[in-house]
Amino acid sequence: MQGRYIDAAQVFEHTEAELGRYDDEERARYGFYRGATLLALGDPEDGRHWLEYGSAAGSPLSPAERSALIEGVPPATREKLREALRPAPPELTRSSAVSAPLWQPAAAALP
Repeated sequence: MQGRYIDAAQVFEHTEAELGRYDDEERARYGFYRGATLLALGDPEDGRHWLEYGSAAGSPLSPAERSALIEGVPPATREKLREALRPAPPELTRSSAVSAPLWQPAAAALP
């Protein structure tokens, strides 16, 4: 199972450059799934970052999708994911920040 999360993390990393072409709903889903993957791999800092990125567009996930996402991660990760997927207060949703990636890979940060 761990290998599948590693594979997923690599796919997310390689497709991050495409985020600018996604609509808000697709970017939010990307953030939620990448965040859940990173939490499952034991990277809570980056996991939380991507979950926050997903939350910035509101909550495009249906209750069934949210449940499937939570049940798809290891039991030790589920409570963190449940907390992160709780809807944000209305004044914090639909942020314009979701239009661009919030996180830059280390290589992109170099001059």
